[in-house]
Amino acid sequence: MKKFILVIALLMSTNGFSQTTIKIATARINELSSSRGGDKSINRVINVVYENGEIQTIALKSNTFKNGNYPAKDDSFVSNQKLITDFLNQMRAKGYQVSHLSTAYNSYDGLITTLIFEKKE
Repeated sequence: MKKFILVIALLMSTNGFSQTTIKIATARINELSSSRGGDKSINRVINVVYENGEIQTIALKSNTFKNGNYPAKDDSFVSNQKLITDFLNQMRAKGYQVSHLSTAYNSYDGLITTLIFEKKE
């Protein structure tokens, strides 16, 4: 009888566990703030790599320096913030959650944010 109860308890305890698969996607947000080789345009982009190898590129609005300075009236920062927020909401709608985030800045490359997303299935 004890063996029967032990077998039933074992079956009940393992039956409740399901195998969870975690899928990973990465995204890099490049918000370059420097001029490269005399080119005064700032290239901004979001590159996403999904677990199946699919690559998605989302162009962000670029700025152009005038006399080495940003234009006096520049709405691209807010526009890009909206695009980044939309991107994060789209990833959330696909079932992804941000698990890690890292941001780095240097005077040559500007601001680069790397995000690691997890999707549990």
